Amino acid sequence: MNNLIQEEIPLKAGGQVPAPLLEAADAIMNGQDEVAAALLSSFEPADDISRICAQAILGQKKGADHIYLSGLTDKDKQINVFDLVLQNVDSVRVATGTAFNMMRDFYSQGQRSFTHFNIGIGKGHFEVQLIKALAEGQKTLPSLIKMVGLDIDEYSLKEAGENISRAATQYLPPDVKVEYTAICAFAEKVPEEMWEQLREHETDSLGVISAFTLHHLSAARDRHKVLSNIAACRAGVFLQIEPDVNHFTPDLRDRLVNCWTHFGTLFKLIDQKGLQEVESNALKYLFFKREIEDILSSDESSRFEKHEDAPAWTERCKRAGFYLIDLPYQVSEEIPGFTYHYGKGHIRMTYEEVPMVAVIMATLY
Repeated sequence: MNNLIQEEIPLKAGGQVPAPLLEAADAIMNGQDEVAAALLSSFEPADDISRICAQAILGQKKGADHIYLSGLTDKDKQINVFDLVLQNVDSVRVATGTAFNMMRDFYSQGQRSFTHFNIGIGKGHFEVQLIKALAEGQKTLPSLIKMVGLDIDEYSLKEAGENISRAATQYLPPDVKVEYTAICAFAEKVPEEMWEQLREHETDSLGVISAFTLHHLSAARDRHKVLSNIAACRAGVFLQIEPDVNHFTPDLRDRLVNCWTHFGTLFKLIDQKGLQEVESNALKYLFFKREIEDILSSDESSRFEKHEDAPAWTERCKRAGFYLIDLPYQVSEEIPGFTYHYGKGHIRMTYEEVPMVAVIMATLY
């Protein structure tokens, strides 16, 4: 274990990015699309990440739909492919498990009632496991559990409600009441009356989690707005899981370097898993390719995959009114080859000096 503050993490430079990619990015930034195309016409990528980056630079999607709302078949929808990511990308799985342990323990303090708010609830798998863990681990259960799910996919919200209801029936005694509220909206467009309901939740405690979601807020003012609204609800704990990389910068060359380094490392880890080819291709060429295409778009107004690193998110939390606390937790599971950096209010997971995922924990108390 390495107990390091944020600034001491040695970040790996992107010096290995193939020169044609860098030159093409510079040409795009200068409005020379034809020059970029010529540079890449004879480029022979040596690996998957270089191939996908080249395709993304040449494709230059502009004014594209949000990748979680694009008109794909149900099987290929980004939210459904994410289930495969959660199963097979160890850093995502362990970060989620670590946040789960934190949230489970927060709700295991003898509360008579609590409200749980998940920003980006998906299909409610986190909540199902939470109900199961509380039922198995506590002698005295709360009499009321309020669960609030926010998502932009109405079908996922409906499925989440069904999964939560089924889990409550299966694991909890009849005297424990579980209420589910679905909010179908972008986080920055949640109606004020919903925030008011959360501020007046009328339970003993409120916990909020957002896993791989808030980076979709494209503007800094929207990130501050949402974080400030969460803070105004007096959340006892706010947990955030995010890719630990800067794709927020408007500089295409910098995004390319960060993207190539981050996803190139991720692809190496996927290759080491020894997955079936269909699974490996689904991860690289279906799920992550869509993200990379968005990241390397030159149209800032239509980009949604605007990741930020852990120091940026912790600073945003502080500006919104949160306090960062020393985490009394270690990761739920150590992954071979990974290093874990514990700082105030966060855990950063790195592989070969490349930050991969961060878990951030903040409070109002």
